[in-house]
Amino acid sequence: MGLNTFEILQEIRALEDLLNEVNPESGEFINNEDVIKDYIINLQTSKENKLNNIEDLKLELKAQSEALKQKEEKLYARRKSIESNIERLKDLQVMLLQGEKLKTDEYTFSFRNSKSVVVPNEVNPRLE
Repeated sequence: MGLNTFEILQEIRALEDLLNEVNPESGEFINNEDVIKDYIINLQTSKENKLNNIEDLKLELKAQSEALKQKEEKLYARRKSIESNIERLKDLQVMLLQGEKLKTDEYTFSFRNSKSVVVPNEVNPRLE
C-alpha cells in the first residue's frame, strides 16, 4: 500500500528535519547521513515518488540558500556602509582634536605616534 500525497509530504518534512538537525550544545549541524539513507529506503512509496520528492526538497532548499545569500549580501553592504561611517566619524574627531589630547567626563581622546611599513607586493629574491 502506497502513501497518499499528504503522507508523502509529511515524510519529506520529517526528512527535512533530519537534514536540519542541530546539536544544541555546539550549534553545528548533525551528520544524519546514515539515518537519512535508512529513512529513504524504508519509506513506503515508489522509487519515482521518492526521487520526485527529494528533488522538490532540493529545489526548496536551494531557494532558501539563495534567499540567505541575498540577505548576506545586503547585510555585508550594510556592514560596509556602517564601517565607512565609523571611519568618517573618526576623521571628524581627528579634525576637531587637531592633534591635541582631550579628556571628557566619558572618554579620553589621544593620538599615538606610529610608523607605517610599506611592503612591496613582490620581493626580489636576488637582493641580499
